[in-house]
Amino acid sequence: MLGTLDQFGFESPILVGERLGCVAALVLAAWHPGRVARLALIDPTYAAPPAYGSAVEARALRDCPPDWPSLRSAVQCPMLELRWTEAAAEQDLQLFLRLP
Repeated sequence: MLGTLDQFGFESPILVGERLGCVAALVLAAWHPGRVARLALIDPTYAAPPAYGSAVEARALRDCPPDWPSLRSAVQCPMLELRWTEAAAEQDLQLFLRLP
């Protein structure tokens, strides 16, 4: 993901992750805090679903799960975590994206 930011010249983007994509967005924001302006995690899941079976990503999350509290504490930009079951999720996301 960092390679994509570098290749296209994104210096301080808003990263949006959905479900399992939240893992990559959270790790990038934690490992490279100066590169991410905002982080929005939508309906996050941090465990590989059974459908992924023996995929490399699924095995990695099962066999060596990251320390999620440490990753979250390393994020320096504003972070919003939404669950789509919340009534005001869309409104919260709009307000988050307009933060200075």
